[in-house]
Amino acid sequence: MFENRSIDYILNNPVYIGKLRWTPTERARRNFNHPDTIVSEGQHEPIIGIDLWEKAQEAVKQIKELYKPRTREQAPMRSWLKGLVRCGNCGKLLCATKSGSFQCNGYSVGTCKPSSSITINKLEGVVLEELKSTFKGELEIKVVPKVSEVETSNEFDFLTDKLKKLELREERIKLAFQDGIDTLDEYKTNKKTLVEERRTTLEKLDKINITLVGVNEDESIYKRMESVHALLTDDSIAMEVKYKTAHFLINTVTYTKQKNLLEIEYK
Repeated sequence: MFENRSIDYILNNPVYIGKLRWTPTERARRNFNHPDTIVSEGQHEPIIGIDLWEKAQEAVKQIKELYKPRTREQAPMRSWLKGLVRCGNCGKLLCATKSGSFQCNGYSVGTCKPSSSITINKLEGVVLEELKSTFKGELEIKVVPKVSEVETSNEFDFLTDKLKKLELREERIKLAFQDGIDTLDEYKTNKKTLVEERRTTLEKLDKINITLVGVNEDESIYKRMESVHALLTDDSIAMEVKYKTAHFLINTVTYTKQKNLLEIEYK
C-alpha cells in the first residue's frame, strides 16, 4: 500500500526527468535539499517534462506550507521484546498496547481473526525463565552496533579525513595567493568557503561523538552484569539497553494463543 511518504519521495525523485541524485557525504534519507546533494544529468531518457516537474514541485511546496505535519511525542518503549514477537496464526508482529498487553497487529486491523492478546508481564516472564535456564553464568556480550551506528562510525572516519583534506586545501590556497596565482579577492572567497566547510564539519563531528559515546556506555553496562536474567530484571538498567540485549540473543518469538505455545528462536 502506498503511504504519504512514498508519494512524497516519488514526487521529489529527479530520475523521472532524466537526472540522478547523489549525496556523497552521508545518507541524506528524505532531506531532498541537503547542501551536499549533487543532481546531474543521467544517460536515461526522461519520462516527465520539466514543465510538469516544476508544476508538481510548486504544488508540493504549497501543500506543505498550508498543511504542516502533525508533531507528536515519541511513544515510550513498553517492552524489551518490542519487534521480536510474532503471531503464530498470521506471522505479523505483536505490538505493545497502552493497556499493558501485546496484541497481533493483523488482529488490530482486522486481517487476523483470532485474538493473540497476552499481557506484557506474562510474556516477558515466560521468556525470562527460558533465558535464565538457557544462558547461565557470566554474560559475555559485545555490543553489536545497529546499521545506523555503523554508518555513524563510517561518517566519523569520513569527516575526520575531510578535516585533514581541508588543512591541505588551506595550505594550497595560501600558496596560490603568495605565488600570485590568485588575487586577494579570490583568496578571501576561497578562505571564507573553507572556514564554513570546517565549521559545518566540526558541528557534525560533535553530534557523532555523542552517539558513539552512548554506544560505549552500553557496553560497560553489559560487562557489569552477571547474567542475561539479571540485566533484564534490573529496574536501574535503561530499557534501550535491555532492548539491545534481547535483540542480540533472540531472532524471533512466536506466540500461538490457541495452542498456548511459545517458540523462541535464538540467533
